[in-house]
Amino acid sequence: MYVDALKSFYESARIIAFPANVLITWYGPMDKRKCVSCDYIIENNPYVKHNLPTTPRSGLTICLTNCRDRLLVRRVEPIEAKEALEEAPKARSGYIKDLRKIKRQGHL
Repeated sequence: MYVDALKSFYESARIIAFPANVLITWYGPMDKRKCVSCDYIIENNPYVKHNLPTTPRSGLTICLTNCRDRLLVRRVEPIEAKEALEEAPKARSGYIKDLRKIKRQGHL
């Protein structure tokens, strides 16, 4: 469990180090073991580094460090990243607030 949590620290540092012109897609196996938190994050794809709410196995999702999802990062033109940020339905803090509510209640 602790080793899996360390993977989350690595992913967080990796995201911080990326340039601003990347799109990040949260993806994973779509089966019955997918938690509600991860479904919520997938529904709001894609993200830029400034509004990505969390990383897999960070503990902010219901599946905690057992998350089986991954982040797909691809470099895009700066204008495309800017448009994705402007078109995002919420800011990072809004996503985090929703994830905490999902974790507390089991649904949004």
